[in-house]
Amino acid sequence: MWMWVRTLDVHSMYAYNWRHVWPNGVRRGFQDTNTCCGYLSPLDSPVQGSHSCLNKDVYGCMVFVQTYAQGYLSYVYTWLFVFVVVDVVALLGVLVVLVVRNDEE
Repeated sequence: MWMWVRTLDVHSMYAYNWRHVWPNGVRRGFQDTNTCCGYLSPLDSPVQGSHSCLNKDVYGCMVFVQTYAQGYLSYVYTWLFVFVVVDVVALLGVLVVLVVRNDEE
């Protein structure tokens, strides 16, 4: 539940995390891997020393950060849903065993 509530306003969290939380290594990794610079634009908290920021015709990394995070959250939610389904099936199995045991007594 906590994770779901935190992801309701996830887009503003990305911008805040880019500017204030994530270390330069993470931001540089996004910039160098995706050939982007800064978050919204090359003027928005770029990492100095990144090879991507040397090019004048680059955009911000916002789309790449959102795409990566959306894929990650989709993966996490899928596994959480699978675990919930397994728990419900196990609970139903236990209930069936208890009902059958009580009927035999």
